[in-house]
Amino acid sequence: MSQTYRVGIIGCGGMGKSHASAYTQNPATKLVAAMDIRPESAKKLAAEFSIPAVYTDYNEMLTKEDLDMVSISTWQGVRAEITVAAANAGVKGILGEKPMAVSLGQADDMIE
Repeated sequence: MSQTYRVGIIGCGGMGKSHASAYTQNPATKLVAAMDIRPESAKKLAAEFSIPAVYTDYNEMLTKEDLDMVSISTWQGVRAEITVAAANAGVKGILGEKPMAVSLGQADDMIE
């Protein structure tokens, strides 16, 4: 029996929708949470892709959901902070967008 990975989307705009679409086409992944600072964006993505949990705070999502993977499709200015929080929460698979961060220091923090 193969494993199904629990996935959360952080940032539910155009790229978040693209990530969600890809995950729904992969039988090894299951979308379980959507997070956006704009509740209407998270709710819209959740409705379109049958995602059961909606959040406006990524820390709350990382605490409450047992996630194997997250896609971070936010603006690069906050991506490093979210990536570090996801890693500290024990998420093993973290997929970000480019550019990775706004500075080399932030990129180094993300890698560490």
